[in-house]
Amino acid sequence: MEDMKSKEMRVRQRAVALYFIDRLALRAGNEKDEDQADAVGCCSLRVEHIELHEQLDGKEFVVEFDFLGKDSIRYHNAVPVEKKVFKNVKLFMENKKDGDDLFDRLNTSVLNQYLNSLMDGLTAKVFRTYNASFTLQQQLDEMTDPDDNVSAKMLSYNRANRAVAVLCNHQRAVPKTHEKSMDNLHGKIEAKQDTIKEAEKGLKHAKKAYKNNGSVAEKANAEKKRKLLRGFWNSLRSWRSRRLTKTRIKPLPWAPPS
Repeated sequence: MEDMKSKEMRVRQRAVALYFIDRLALRAGNEKDEDQADAVGCCSLRVEHIELHEQLDGKEFVVEFDFLGKDSIRYHNAVPVEKKVFKNVKLFMENKKDGDDLFDRLNTSVLNQYLNSLMDGLTAKVFRTYNASFTLQQQLDEMTDPDDNVSAKMLSYNRANRAVAVLCNHQRAVPKTHEKSMDNLHGKIEAKQDTIKEAEKGLKHAKKAYKNNGSVAEKANAEKKRKLLRGFWNSLRSWRSRRLTKTRIKPLPWAPPS
């Protein structure tokens, strides 16, 4: 953070760029070829991609990003930052037009050369990979119970994996059949819930009959209905897991601490 107070503008810009790459898992960004879309990364951010808010939704020193990243996927995120970061970004934007580079003293090659001088093989991409791995492990630790069954553990893994996708802004177009598919899943879940209600009534009657008479046949019937009900519950959990996996979630407002 001391570099953010440097008298050299290039050092300040490098420090702020690394802050964003580390905290937000942003791609470093590379210059595009003529036949490529206007994909933007941290080092190629322009003034038009940034909006500063001293106050926003009860938070101080908020930097709002809005640009098209790799594969023309929109990245839109408003994040609170440290005051010195906010002031530096404001300084970088002074007397510049919308189309001017925010980091006009920096590019990906220069940034990676600096990182490699600190540690052999270290590049900006390593920060993104680390944050993705950190988030996956963090989410797995929070959501997974060692005593969970395989289905529950798969659900936890899928949810953790989706958190990583959100962090890294990995998105894909929603299939045309998505809405219909969700409706079908919702219908199956409702039907299974109705089936469970009926099965619970059947088990209750079977247990009552066995309690009153105590015959071997009635005991076997109660056990059969219990196993059937258990199967219905497992099926319902499976449908719910599929629905959750298909449900789209909003981007995380902030990356995990490094």
